[in-house]
Amino acid sequence: MIRAVIFDFDGVLVESTGIKTGAFRRLFAREKKGDIAKILSHHILHGGVSRFDKFEYIYKNILKRELSAAISRKLSGEFSKLVREEVIAAPLVRGAADFLKRNRAAYRYFVASATPKAELVDIIKKRKMTHFFDAITGAPETKDKAVKKALKKYKKNELVYLGDALSDYQAAKINSIDFIARIHDNTDIFRGIDCYRIKDLTELKNMLDKLSCKRSS
Repeated sequence: MIRAVIFDFDGVLVESTGIKTGAFRRLFAREKKGDIAKILSHHILHGGVSRFDKFEYIYKNILKRELSAAISRKLSGEFSKLVREEVIAAPLVRGAADFLKRNRAAYRYFVASATPKAELVDIIKKRKMTHFFDAITGAPETKDKAVKKALKKYKKNELVYLGDALSDYQAAKINSIDFIARIHDNTDIFRGIDCYRIKDLTELKNMLDKLSCKRSS
């Protein structure tokens, strides 16, 4: 029986992945075109990874420049300014509002994101969604640690992770819980990966019911 769902945020509850990609494009707009293409490719392939880890990779492997702690903080601050209001205003993923409202009595909800926690909590508060979630986890805490915390309250067969990035899949796999991929423009990322898939959250309740039946049979 499924009792709790761990959600990634961007691209799973809110249609905001394009906003983050656009922010990376603007953040590094002064770099060479070839480097910008590599930066965007890395960002998209590593969706759900902390922006600080991406900055480190970009500077070391693409720009070939030293990244100080001060520059990293500055980049993060600029990134936040670029995305905050847009993410607050972005539409929910189809079916998200209905699922969260209708099934609150049946499931507990958690958020595990790579967005810095203070920023994530503020965005969720501004979107008036805080009351839905038992816990909200963001960077620097990793997603797999967020799952481990949830496992202190629930058994592995009672938890499901819903994400749209490899980091989400890996966090679920490391902790041996079921993973559901929300598929949008990320089809290539999950090519060859054996996992459950849904287009949007209109399909989530049926998927959870099937998983619960499978476990009770």
